[in-house]
Amino acid sequence: MIENVEKAKHHMPEQTGRGEKRATVSGKINRRLIEILFPALSVLIFVTCYIAALAVTNLSYQVTEGQTKNAVDTVDEFFNGKKSAVGILSYNKELCQLLEEAPTAEQIAGAPGKEAAVTLLKRAYDTMVSDGVQAVWLAGIGNDTYLMQTGEAWAANLADIDWDERVRETMGPVVTDPFSDPVTGKMVISIVAPVLFLDGSNITGYVGFDVFQDHFSQLLQDIRIGEGGTLELVTGDESLVYSFDASLINKKVEEVENLGREYLEGIRNQYTGSMTYSYEGKKYYSIFAKSEATGWATVGSIPVEEINAPRNQLIAVMVVISLLILITVIIIVIRLVRKLLSPLSDIAVNVEGFSKGDFSVNLEIDSDDEIGLLADSVKGTIQSLREMISHATEVLAELSDGNLRLTVDGVYDGEFGKIKDALEEIVRSLNDTLGRIYESADQVSEGAAQLSFGAQSLSQGAAEQAGAIENLAAVIQEVSNQVDHNAGNAKTASDKSKELGSEILEQNRQMQKLKEAMDDIRMNSGEIGEIIRVIEDIAFQTNLLALNAAVEAARAGDAGRGFAVVAEEIRSLAGKSAEASKNTAELIEKSVRSVKHGAGIVDTAAQALEVVAQESVKMTDTVDRISKASEEQSRSITEITRNITQIASVVQTNSATAEESAAASEELSSQAQLLKDYVSRFQLDR
Repeated sequence: MIENVEKAKHHMPEQTGRGEKRATVSGKINRRLIEILFPALSVLIFVTCYIAALAVTNLSYQVTEGQTKNAVDTVDEFFNGKKSAVGILSYNKELCQLLEEAPTAEQIAGAPGKEAAVTLLKRAYDTMVSDGVQAVWLAGIGNDTYLMQTGEAWAANLADIDWDERVRETMGPVVTDPFSDPVTGKMVISIVAPVLFLDGSNITGYVGFDVFQDHFSQLLQDIRIGEGGTLELVTGDESLVYSFDASLINKKVEEVENLGREYLEGIRNQYTGSMTYSYEGKKYYSIFAKSEATGWATVGSIPVEEINAPRNQLIAVMVVISLLILITVIIIVIRLVRKLLSPLSDIAVNVEGFSKGDFSVNLEIDSDDEIGLLADSVKGTIQSLREMISHATEVLAELSDGNLRLTVDGVYDGEFGKIKDALEEIVRSLNDTLGRIYESADQVSEGAAQLSFGAQSLSQGAAEQAGAIENLAAVIQEVSNQVDHNAGNAKTASDKSKELGSEILEQNRQMQKLKEAMDDIRMNSGEIGEIIRVIEDIAFQTNLLALNAAVEAARAGDAGRGFAVVAEEIRSLAGKSAEASKNTAELIEKSVRSVKHGAGIVDTAAQALEVVAQESVKMTDTVDRISKASEEQSRSITEITRNITQIASVVQTNSATAEESAAASEELSSQAQLLKDYVSRFQLDR
């Protein structure tokens, strides 16, 4: 027992009665806690890392967007001031007056207002030179000449410039795309405004500021997009105004090698927003924006791997820290649970020994919690059971010796009191049952004798019943034969009745057809009468016409004599036709009366035949029911014969059973006496 306790203290798994290892409670709790904590903490770690990574990524996106917006603001700020200044300068009357005084290049040198205009341009240059302006000029559309702030004049060739149309569309200051300066040969960007005639009717020339593209590029070099990002300004004709890669400046976007198609589509569609594209095999996240001052597309790009680097570093650090925390928490939980539940192992070993019949309890657990209470309860339970089992064993030993004159003592607390009640009930039941068995044995012995006498009487009566039933069976068989003969005759009569009924129905159908034919003759006779009346009308009209013809012939004298003869013949024929029609009508009238008389006779015959047909059907149905009833009687007689045979068999069986019952009664009497001898061995409390 001590070895078992020591094994439990070392948390060694025990074996069940079937040879299987049983897991400890602490192991189960630890496993359940790990199953709950590990997924929960894993989800928490994942969500935390995801949120942090998302925040870092969004921050990188916002930084990129902010740096791109800063570049746009820088460009707009650089050009907006110059656009305002050149716009104000374009409304100067002295410049307008000079362009009107010198409509040709030859007239500029001697124009009265040239000196004032040059002074004005020089003053503007002095004001704007600190802001990157390299030249201030005035150009007339008529004289096609640049007048510089230095007083020099150069051929303008305005027909070759590409910003003239833009200025005419806006009628205000515009920023031109970079172009080669005809004087210096350098790439310049001009801020141009239209100069109107004094009456404001149309454009007479242009005033502008020139900025070297190199100076503008230096302005943007201090703007950084991340650590390895790029910044590009792209004009409307897809040329690069500025790029961190100086070799790409003034190139067309489509000429840049290894540039993703998405970038070019974004420029062409004037897209504003974010997108991802590839350049030289590297992924870039870019912000597309538009400069309001210039209309150029501003694209700030940063490598995707640079955006992801802080996120990946943060995730790695958080995962390592989270795993360390998770492992530490699990180790602490396992040790705490194992320490708290170690006394349960001692209790489990003792309870397992108790379940196998070992009542030697050795529990030394000093604890004031539920585990200590459980240990005390286990010790008390085992001790109580040991005492109750000892007392119950003594009671059962007395019962096995046949002593039923005893009382059940001992302490049975709580629910264990049911055991004491059960033992007392066993003693009472045995006393009562064995006493009743003794009394019943006497009664069984007496009843067996009476049963034997009754069985012999029953056997004799059964034999007499068997003879009477055999005579009854013979009489019923004769009745059955007569019923079968009657059923056959009824079946024959039924068949004949059905044939007669079918014949009568067929004659009835023929009579109906005859009736329909008579009706047709009657209707046709009526139609012939109508035709005769039409013929009589025709004869009457013919006679009338003949009479009229005779009158006319008489009026005509000798000329109409031949016509009178013809009219007389026609009247004679009409009279004969009328006479024939009258005779025919009388014959038809007689025929119609005869047809009506025949139709009445046919109707009467048809009605009589219909009654005969209905009565024939009823007779056939009655004979058929008689036939079916005879067949049913035959089957009933057959069933009665079979039942009489079974009754005879049962009576014979009863006779044999009665004889066997008599023999069994004698055997029962001897067994009852033997039972009384066995019961007398017990000492009953009576």
